Amino acid sequence: MDTKLIQTFITVAELNSFSKAAKKLGYSQPTVSQQIHQLENELHVPLFERVGHTIKLTEQGHQKLMMAQAIHHEMQVFITQKEDTYQGSVHIAMADSLCDPLITKHFQQFHEEYPHIDWIITTGGTFDMYSMIDHNQVDIVCTLDDHLYDMTHLVTNEEKIPCHFVASSHHPLANQKMISVEQLIQYDFILTEKNMSYRRKLDTLLAQKQLEIKPILEFASTQDICEIITQNVGISFLPDFVVEPYIEKHEIIYLDIPEIQLHVWKQIFIHKEKWISPVLQATIDYLSNIHLQKKNSD
Repeated sequence: MDTKLIQTFITVAELNSFSKAAKKLGYSQPTVSQQIHQLENELHVPLFERVGHTIKLTEQGHQKLMMAQAIHHEMQVFITQKEDTYQGSVHIAMADSLCDPLITKHFQQFHEEYPHIDWIITTGGTFDMYSMIDHNQVDIVCTLDDHLYDMTHLVTNEEKIPCHFVASSHHPLANQKMISVEQLIQYDFILTEKNMSYRRKLDTLLAQKQLEIKPILEFASTQDICEIITQNVGISFLPDFVVEPYIEKHEIIYLDIPEIQLHVWKQIFIHKEKWISPVLQATIDYLSNIHLQKKNSD
């Protein structure tokens, strides 16, 4: 198979356009169309759906694209004969709450060990990240959500993370035991955005009890929420690893709410058909070795 056909296929898929691919590759548009047609004939599968003036990868096209990208990568390594095996970029999709413990606190150490590996971080919700990895837009996904599993993804690491209600050590509920949910929701709340993993689980559980929390502030940044909580403004519901530094300094305390015991899972996964390069493996290993929960946590 002509390697030029593979390059043309990848370029058309990335740009989602025959004309843009032709311009980038220095070909005429009929040449690009002819090359794609030739490749489809050789593979005996349609790679693109052509409707009007738009194109879209078929399911077979998505599968062949991942294979083509792996082949193209191998060809580039062979041609350039790079001496440094650990050189390249890894695109990681990650829950916003995981950025600080997995990236901010550890990237310097990773960079010192692998100075020629670059990370590109994209944050998003679980559904969006699933879409990105299924369309090969990212290499790794790090979620903080329900325990997820399906046949198209390979989970490389997972960790159970408890979540608790927290407040300032000066909050009126700070020293109370066995606080009821009805009593709890009478106070002001500062929560993460609605439908965000652990917020969604909390809302669902409360709805089953015919209860609801209407926060005075919704914030994407869990670190900022913690800072506000230390000022004795409101109660929040957060994963334990987020509040541990504040717990240790006695600025924030866990509230005793026996009725609500929730947890989420940190999971790291890739697409099962993804080629695991040394660069990707190094990143997977590094992220997998960062444990968010202390061994003595409940």
